[in-house]
Amino acid sequence: MLNPRRFSVLPAAFWLACASPPSDDEDGGDSAGGKGDELNGKGICAGRLEDKRDGKSGEVGISELGDVFARLVLRADGDPTDCPMSYGEVMAKLRETDKEGECGNGGRAGIRTAVVSETAQVMGKPDRYRAVPIRQCGNRGPHELLFSLFGISATTSKLPDSVEVISFDATKKLFNYYAIEGGELGFFGSSEEYMVGEGGRCKNCHPAGGLNMKELEAPWVHWEGDTTTPGAAELVDRFDDLGTRTNGIDLESVVDFGNQAITTPRVNRMLATNDVKQLLRPLFCTVQINIATATSSGNSPPDAIPSHPFVGNLGFDRLPITAEQYRNAIKAAGQRVVGPNGTTQLVDQNGQGVTDTFFAFPIVKTSTEDIFYITQLQQMGII
Repeated sequence: MLNPRRFSVLPAAFWLACASPPSDDEDGGDSAGGKGDELNGKGICAGRLEDKRDGKSGEVGISELGDVFARLVLRADGDPTDCPMSYGEVMAKLRETDKEGECGNGGRAGIRTAVVSETAQVMGKPDRYRAVPIRQCGNRGPHELLFSLFGISATTSKLPDSVEVISFDATKKLFNYYAIEGGELGFFGSSEEYMVGEGGRCKNCHPAGGLNMKELEAPWVHWEGDTTTPGAAELVDRFDDLGTRTNGIDLESVVDFGNQAITTPRVNRMLATNDVKQLLRPLFCTVQINIATATSSGNSPPDAIPSHPFVGNLGFDRLPITAEQYRNAIKAAGQRVVGPNGTTQLVDQNGQGVTDTFFAFPIVKTSTEDIFYITQLQQMGII
């Protein structure tokens, strides 16, 4: 039941639909650390940060940005020509400015990387990957500085220059989103903007303003955790800028920690809009999703189908199914797993066309991010 005392304006009647998305932010650790804390606010990237938010253009001033990436990289002392324009240059700058705790040892210190591949596991051989490096130094929280590298092949001899950055502002309790692409440094907005449908393109994957790991729970579908991804260990070992190898288990905790950190501010931000429909949207319509599976045994058919695809979180029963019934259903549906071009079916080590994910029958379910939000609505007495 809605508590009307939480609103200055409460319509006599309202309807709810899956329209525009919400979101907000909170918590975090002490982000202090390194040379960046003593910067003068000008910085090596002054005048270089392009505004990539929808409907905006020009440059973004860096002096008011208080997240880890802004403080330790964008506002670092030095010549403006030293503004990092690649992932490697960002890592090099952080080794100068971010030296607290283990990070003071240089090299791989302070960096751990989770690797995901939609193809390598089902094919049973190294292929293509995305890497998510986490840089955690001193007493900084694990969610406060994350990177995403795309399009890495098993034989790559150099990491991509292009990189996406998610960086936490522990004072404002929000994430800021950046990317380096084609020799340009861009700002794509913050959690505060994404929660009301504003900001740049990153809001499409982060509609609630938080961290997005679709395959969040065991067996993590395409991440490592309940299985080993062919080629992942060799990839991380090849590059100091990837640090040490971690897995989906670790990344799950990082993502949950970060999303819990912004849950209360997300609710407060939606309360401030006086828009009841958007405040309560996660109760009725999906804002973010997670992907689970019907089995945790690799390359094995499930013995039951979960209820989530049919009734969401309203039921916990499972529908029994035999291996033969499952395989016949896949065959009848013409199911197949295709590669990056969206048309060519992947082939496994035995030369057979791939018809299912490594962990069978992936399903869409209500995201943990939305569950955090709904729980916070209850704890605050809003519902």
